[in-house]
Amino acid sequence: MSDTNQNPEKYCCIVDPYTSADSICDALIAAGIHPIAIFTPKMQLTDAEKKAALTESKLKLSVHFTTVAETKKQLAGLNILAIIAGNERSCDIADHLSEAITPQIANPSKTSEYRANKFLMQEMISQTGLTPIQQVRVSKLPLSETDRAAIEAIKKPWFLKPGDQSGSYGVSICQSIAEIEKNLSQIIGKKRFNSEIKDGVIQEVISGDEYFVDTVSLNGQHAIVSVFKYTKEVFQYKPIYRSAELVSFYSQQGKLAIDYVKKVLDAVELKNGMAHTEVFLTDKGPYLVEVNPRISGLRGLANELSKQVYRTSQAELLVKSLLEPKQFLQETSHYPEMKDFGQLLCLQSWQDKIFTHFAEDKIKNLLSYRGHVLFKKYGDQLKIPAVLSDSVAIVTLVHHSEEQLLKDRETIFALEKQNGLFE
Repeated sequence: MSDTNQNPEKYCCIVDPYTSADSICDALIAAGIHPIAIFTPKMQLTDAEKKAALTESKLKLSVHFTTVAETKKQLAGLNILAIIAGNERSCDIADHLSEAITPQIANPSKTSEYRANKFLMQEMISQTGLTPIQQVRVSKLPLSETDRAAIEAIKKPWFLKPGDQSGSYGVSICQSIAEIEKNLSQIIGKKRFNSEIKDGVIQEVISGDEYFVDTVSLNGQHAIVSVFKYTKEVFQYKPIYRSAELVSFYSQQGKLAIDYVKKVLDAVELKNGMAHTEVFLTDKGPYLVEVNPRISGLRGLANELSKQVYRTSQAELLVKSLLEPKQFLQETSHYPEMKDFGQLLCLQSWQDKIFTHFAEDKIKNLLSYRGHVLFKKYGDQLKIPAVLSDSVAIVTLVHHSEEQLLKDRETIFALEKQNGLFE
């Protein structure tokens, strides 16, 4: 850590602040910690993407990364409490910087790739006795006979995704080798955020319910912030997110997901900081979808819903781990009761059209409605959904009655399917 006598003010660095960055900054600022952005060549965002990801006025300082030594020099004299990854593609740089500047709460850089690469994390958990998803990694086209044989050894249909991307970008469900080759040709070698996609991962399709668990870790102990159950819809062979529902920590599914995710985080050596881990719960047991070594996404909405129901969020719990580590560690096994039910609804446009109006008056008076965020602006071209970022809006529902919440959910989805929300 830097010499605190030179500057008693507290700072936290976010490497490539892209995922829910405003949520992190707000929690830091509220606790008297100044956010610093470290921008790397891995995330070359457009001005529009930067504006959507982060309110730059919240930053105390911006630093452009060249080398670990040079960045450490630029931060010399500042009381740096932590260095965290703002997205999974930059976690290796965040880990190297943490080892150099805040070694007491660093994740080991030698295993960074196991926390970021979708293929390697499955390999890592298999070494610790957890059952991985059957998979094949491909980096060249056309497919070799060896690749074809390995893929065909996995029961179809197959799930295809890039090895080092996030969200639903490049994800598809394939029914044939020809479909795999076609979809691989659309991702391998392509650039996204200035990072070239080097490989595709073909995996078995798991039959079960998908959950995500948001956590904050300190010195290898993991605090659970929330457990959500995903609802997805397969549309034109692509999985489209429809909702995320809060699940009680004390339910059978909640307990199983929490226990499994803690083992996964240990296996990939995620000892410090935030994580968003996705899993399948099946009749044969839990399976890892992927670990994301950063805050939960959806522009902080999952964290906002957690805060409404549980009175805390991932970012706020991260702050507590930095300022009150002893109390944080004492409370890692304490799970609050869920007194309200909560869901996030991902709303789509099922027709290609120009976005001119959102009929919010049709949903704002529903009893469980708590707010919405538009992901598109008026004048944008709306398209039928293909990836997560195609969602037009996300609506937050909270109510003490699950029956009322589900009734409101059905009302909103009916309006959406009838093209009654987006004009």
